[in-house]
Amino acid sequence: MKRVVQTQSGIMLVELLVGLLIGTLLLSAAVSILSTSVTVWQTGISRADLQETARIAVDTIIRDLRYATSVTLNSATGTITIIRPDGDTVIYGVNSKTQTLCQTINNGSSLPFAGNGVNNQPGNIRIVPNSGDTAMFTSPADKQLRVLVTVQDGSTGITVALESSIVCLGARNFTVN
Repeated sequence: MKRVVQTQSGIMLVELLVGLLIGTLLLSAAVSILSTSVTVWQTGISRADLQETARIAVDTIIRDLRYATSVTLNSATGTITIIRPDGDTVIYGVNSKTQTLCQTINNGSSLPFAGNGVNNQPGNIRIVPNSGDTAMFTSPADKQLRVLVTVQDGSTGITVALESSIVCLGARNFTVN
């Protein structure tokens, strides 16, 4: 009697387990890379938002200072009062409750223009004290003003500082208190 050897088709249990292990390792590596990519992307978006907020804040203040007829720096309150050529009085300062940079025109309502805090609560983008407790507005020389704004993302903790200086040549009155 002849015996016929049949070939087996299919995979063995060991081969199946090895394949599953390799697949699991590849999938976990892909998830790890994706997670890292999302974190880097969120950090980049946060940093861009902070830089934009700081740039808008500094540019707005510098633009008013460039054409100001009078500038008063109040070191005690950390505010600056500017009189524009049209006679409007503008006060810049930080609202400590919402941590926003505000602009008050002709003693009207204080309007936030940098930072997103509302209802007496700080938002995600905050104006924070500068490193070394450096004042936001300083005057290193006559008619020269230095503006330093530090912005922080409340969720990531990333901080961006932006500084600019200007000489207020048009200001007839320049006072530092």
